[in-house]
Amino acid sequence: MLAVLAATAAMAGCASRAVVPPHAALASAAELAPGDGLADTRQPLSYRAPDTRWADYSQVMLTPVALYAGHDAGFHDASDDDKREVLAALQSSFAAALGRRYTLVARPGPRTLAVRVTLTGFEKNTPVLATLTKLLPLGLIRNTIKSANNEQGTLSGSLSYAVEVYDASTDRLLRAFVARRYPNAMNVAATLRTLDAARSAARDGGLALLDELR
Repeated sequence: MLAVLAATAAMAGCASRAVVPPHAALASAAELAPGDGLADTRQPLSYRAPDTRWADYSQVMLTPVALYAGHDAGFHDASDDDKREVLAALQSSFAAALGRRYTLVARPGPRTLAVRVTLTGFEKNTPVLATLTKLLPLGLIRNTIKSANNEQGTLSGSLSYAVEVYDASTDRLLRAFVARRYPNAMNVAATLRTLDAARSAARDGGLALLDELR
């Protein structure tokens, strides 16, 4: 009887606490919904405004990449220097990618997109071991399978970030998503230094955004 009462009290306590949605500190949090699950595990939360005509936009205003301050940030043991380095990698990657199609501008205006990128977390590579798992026989086999299944490499890092795209003139939200990216499990070059995986994922993320804006 005491056990039942204790369990009931515990359940009541949990029910009385407000459930905080993931990434609630993002401006677009109320619009984000789970993605297609198995269809794209790298983009767990997403939003698309209906009837968006991306061809109507020729300019983009990329604001400085922000550091996520929510309780569910995933920075683990990252130092301030680590965070600054990854922030810079994201800024550079997204600016370079968007500049391929759009004119980069500093102020909102007509035919202009406002892109806000937020770094929500990252994992670092395990030095030396992450590289060895791609070279030694047992690790090579395991990472080959992970590569074929589009999974994160053994002891390799990853990058998590959010993208919010607005019409710069009206501030209407057009596209938003939370993404988690990592290099191919057989990418040896992305394991040599602790932040190489995050930097590689940042480069991929910038190019992936261009595919989103079609």
